[in-house]
Amino acid sequence: MDTKHNAVLYMIKKYGPLESRMIRYIVYLVDRELYRRYGRSLFRWKLYKYGPVSSELYKVLDDLWMGDMVERKVMDYGIVYEYVGSGNVEVPVEVKEVVDYVMGVVSVMTGDELIEYVFKVDNLHNRIPGEVLIG
Repeated sequence: MDTKHNAVLYMIKKYGPLESRMIRYIVYLVDRELYRRYGRSLFRWKLYKYGPVSSELYKVLDDLWMGDMVERKVMDYGIVYEYVGSGNVEVPVEVKEVVDYVMGVVSVMTGDELIEYVFKVDNLHNRIPGEVLIG
């Protein structure tokens, strides 16, 4: 698997189970921080009505589910991903550090607070839908 897959898998393994919408916002923040620190990101992000979206991220989640690395459960509040693989997940040190940093920031937030934070941190309410955010 590539770095994209392993980064998402690492996050789900260490901090999961996680709901898909929260994964989307958290991975956006991870990418934002990777871009700030290293000038690169894992995914390409565009702004849509409900926030940053990466079609690549949804493909990665599907791949992890189809590869029996995560279980996908449909709940009343959304789709939840839980790690069911085995062994270590190899992630570059800088990606692991950024994932852990972002999770340290957002782990105390409710879902609504996380969404509000993402919109506020990049002033997304005043940006144009369809605009490329990262990538």
